Amino acid sequence: MNFKTVTQNPALKWGALVALLAGFSQFDKGLGLVYSKWNADVVAGEAKTTAIQVKTNFDSYIEEQRTSLKLQEAYNKAQEEFNKKLVEIQEQQYQMQYYPPNQPLAPQAWIEYTADGVPFCFDGVNWWYPNNRGACE
Repeated sequence: MNFKTVTQNPALKWGALVALLAGFSQFDKGLGLVYSKWNADVVAGEAKTTAIQVKTNFDSYIEEQRTSLKLQEAYNKAQEEFNKKLVEIQEQQYQMQYYPPNQPLAPQAWIEYTADGVPFCFDGVNWWYPNNRGACE
């Protein structure tokens, strides 16, 4: 078959025309495939750059979290030590408040009154009159 016989046969003319139109209709897909293959290296390079940036950001985030955790642990430890010292100080103050150091216990004496209203001091065993200021000493 040569070109002359193809042009003379009408069925072959129409077949060739349909084949040519089908080829042209798929031409843009073929060009798209060639273009995407052509740009694959560029796109892969951009994807690699993006992946490296994401990994760097993620590594930075992880490091920040570790630092934050260390600081939180240090804060908790300092807070715990502070609370222990505060409890110790409060216990010392409580003991000093109710049991003053190196001070003899004062006798527990109180004032009572006779039937006619005369005051006297009494400690449960002995009795005496209050001093000039009205205190039991």
